[in-house]
Formats: sequence, C-alpha cells, structure tokens
Amino acid sequence: MSVSLNQGTEGGNNPSGDVTIGSIAAKQVDILSDGGVTTQSDIETNGGDLNITALKDIAVQKIIAQNGGISLTSSNGAITASSEITADNGVTALAKQDITTSNLSSNSGAVSLISTQGAVMNGDITSTSGGVAILATQNITTNNIHSQNGTVTLSSHSGAVTTTGDINTDGGSVDIAAGGDVATHSITSNNGAVNLITSLGTVTTSGDIIATKDVDIEAGGNVATSNILSHGGAVNLSSTTGSITARGDIATSSGFVDIEASGDVATRSITQIMEQST
Repeated sequence: MSVSLNQGTEGGNNPSGDVTIGSIAAKQVDILSDGGVTTQSDIETNGGDLNITALKDIAVQKIIAQNGGISLTSSNGAITASSEITADNGVTALAKQDITTSNLSSNSGAVSLISTQGAVMNGDITSTSGGVAILATQNITTNNIHSQNGTVTLSSHSGAVTTTGDINTDGGSVDIAAGGDVATHSITSNNGAVNLITSLGTVTTSGDIIATKDVDIEAGGNVATSNILSHGGAVNLSSTTGSITARGDIATSSGFVDIEASGDVATRSITQIMEQST
C-alpha cells in the first residue's frame, strides 16, 4: 500500500494549508503541502521511499524507510526531527531555515543536510556505505559522525562549525570549512586526508587527529591542536594573524611538517615515524 497526501484533500488538513497526520505504515509515503507538515506519531515504509515536501515548517517524529530513502524538503521553513530517522537508501533534508535533528542513519546511501539560510544542529549520524554532507549559512553543531565508505563534509558559509562528538570515516577525507571558528573532538580518516579551514576564525581540536593522507589546518586566527598523526602524508599548520599552539605531539611517516604563523608558535615533540610494510 502506498500513501499520498496533498494539502487540502486529506490527512487532517486545515484551511491554512498545514498537514497534520498520525502514524503511517505503508510501502511508500509521499506528503505534499503548501503549508507546513507535522507528524504526531511514527511513519514507516517497507519497500519504498518517504518524501515530505512543504512550503513551511516540517516537524516529524520517528521515521523508518526499509529498502527506501527519506527526503524532507521545506522551501521557506525549518525542519525539526525530534526522534531518530533511519533509511536503507539515504537521508536528505533541505530547508531554507534551521535544520534540527536527532540521530540519523543510512544503511546504503549518503546523508545530506542543507540549510540555505539557517543553521544545522544534529545528533549522531551513521552512513554505512556513503558520505555525510552538512552545509549551512549559519552555525553547524554535530555529535558523532561515522561514514564507513565516504567523505565527511561540514561547511558553514558565515558561521562556526562545532563537533561535540568524534568523526570517523573509513573511505574518504574529512573536510571542515567555516566562516567562523572551527572546534572539533577526535577525527579519524583511515583512507583520506583531514582538512580544517577557516579564513577568519580560530581552529581548536580537543581530540586526536589521525589521517592516512595529509592533515591541513588553516586559520585566520589562532590554532590550537591536540595530537596529530599522518600515516602517509604531510602536516600543515598555518595562521595568518594569530598564534599556533600544538598541545599534543605531531607525527608523520612522510617527515614533512610545515608550521607558519604571524604570532607565537609553541609545539611539543615532532617526529617522523617508520611505517611497517605489509
């Protein structure tokens, strides 16, 4: 069974164009509204996609798409997911205003959160065989992110990027760019590079940075790092107007370490490690 709800026809709609629905269990679910969409209970599909498109705000509870993907799109409003969202074939949320989610997971496909004018705040994100991309105009705040076979990209045009949990990827690089400050916990890229870039703000890492390829940290302001390990690439730390403080050790098998700052530079040990061949 498939379920299709259009504003003004069914689903408990009111004259404002909003759609309010209870629980749904169906093969595929498509909800379209010229107003907002609010789900008051769980929605589950089995064998098809779940698509919600609205002109205004979208507020959802728990969503599960077995053998399908999940797409949430708000042309002028915000998206709020107060419970977990799980899909087999990718999760996409696109909004003009803020996107706020609980935990997200995709078993086969990428996870993409894009706010064209607002901020993005989310819980844990897991993508078993795809990348993770979070793009926003304002601040980005994330918890743990794990991508088993893809790149992790966090990009804020004019805000800060703050990761309150760890980032791990087994199949790509970790790329974080911000107009404001960048603050991270541990980052591990088993088959890629780690790039932390802000032209105007500071970069602060409170956990270890581990990469198979290069580690590149560039800031307009101060840079403060914990341990950095690059198994096969170079380590570059640069600050155009501030200082650099390496509070942890720096180690690389390539032997290339470049540190440049207009202010003070303070480091602990810098070593070249010998990788064992297999």
